[in-house]
Amino acid sequence: MNGINSYEGIAKRNLNTAKNLLSTGDWNDAVRYCQQYIEKIFKSCIEANGTTNDDKILLTTHNIVSLADRVSSLLNISFPKEIRPVFFQLRSLYFDTNYPGNDYMDVSENEARELYEWTRRFQIEWEKIILMKIE
Repeated sequence: MNGINSYEGIAKRNLNTAKNLLSTGDWNDAVRYCQQYIEKIFKSCIEANGTTNDDKILLTTHNIVSLADRVSSLLNISFPKEIRPVFFQLRSLYFDTNYPGNDYMDVSENEARELYEWTRRFQIEWEKIILMKIE
């Protein structure tokens, strides 16, 4: 489903929000919105192509590693091996920058900017492939 209130539409707004947060110095939130962008692009694909109860459950997770695995399976695509560690990093940071506790951390400006740029490259290189296969 396309449109402003679809996973795809919200994902694009999330990435724009990440960019805006970089200008305010809110590094943790910028990184979380990068993760949210990828999460929603993957959920858009699963929503369009998934048919199992497990797919419905995946639409409730924030685990972009699990979502990426399902997208790979549904679309019969492989993400380059160097992408997977960034999925793991964003998954960890989503929780470690969002909730108090022993694992809480603050992201540096450099790390936030690098992850945003990585997410933009992901958008340019992979969003077209993923979204083209679900239309």
